[in-house]
Amino acid sequence: MQRTVDEVRQRMLHAWDGVQSLRAYGTEKIYRVAPADRLNHPEFLTPIAVSIEPYHYQAWWQAPHSWRHDRERPGHPFGSPHTPVSYIGVGGDWWVKINGVVQKSGTVAESQRTHQMEGDDLWFGRPYLSPWENVSVWTWLNPQAWANSLGLVINDGCYPLPDDVFHDPAIVHVIAGYWDDGGADLSVEPGQHLSDPNKSADDLMDTNIVQLWVDMRTGFCRRITGEGANGRSWDMIITDLTVNPVDGIAPEIFRP
Repeated sequence: MQRTVDEVRQRMLHAWDGVQSLRAYGTEKIYRVAPADRLNHPEFLTPIAVSIEPYHYQAWWQAPHSWRHDRERPGHPFGSPHTPVSYIGVGGDWWVKINGVVQKSGTVAESQRTHQMEGDDLWFGRPYLSPWENVSVWTWLNPQAWANSLGLVINDGCYPLPDDVFHDPAIVHVIAGYWDDGGADLSVEPGQHLSDPNKSADDLMDTNIVQLWVDMRTGFCRRITGEGANGRSWDMIITDLTVNPVDGIAPEIFRP
């Protein structure tokens, strides 16, 4: 069945409705390109670092105030194994673990009081925000930000699509970009827009348009790709996403 833009957008906007717990796993592949010289004629961009190993992400949420986000950072020197980083927030407390060892910790109130803000290279999370507000920082789990920020076009007129990776008719392929499709007047809550200063700048790096694969059963994206002038800049597949798992989230997940 052909979906409408409004149906898909509304499903995305309400993805978190009724979510008491969630666990998700994602894999991201980066395809960086070098910026072109400013010449008087067009030229191809040059691919660089095309052999970067995929990055892995994991996240867990348990209402009302337990959040954990694991990601990998580039190793040093370049080419070394990625470095695993965990951000854990429980109530008003937070911890950062690097390679499984706590390196930083504090409280939300303390971080707000000392103005620990965006400029401090907070690639692990936002210690001045609550655990629930930290959920919205990561756009791979925030379909509201895409739905509120971008115009959408549905691209599922034929099935299966040539580059389909899910083989699932409940997952709708969407092209998204900065054009007006009538969604500009949407009410936007804090944290639910791509221009929010708490969002990671990496989400739109080297990107002209974005492709979204939206699961209409949940409203969450199962794949997100950034498309640049010379093709794909980055590609993230959410390999598993479970809403309100019957076995819940093990308490030890949120223990530093």
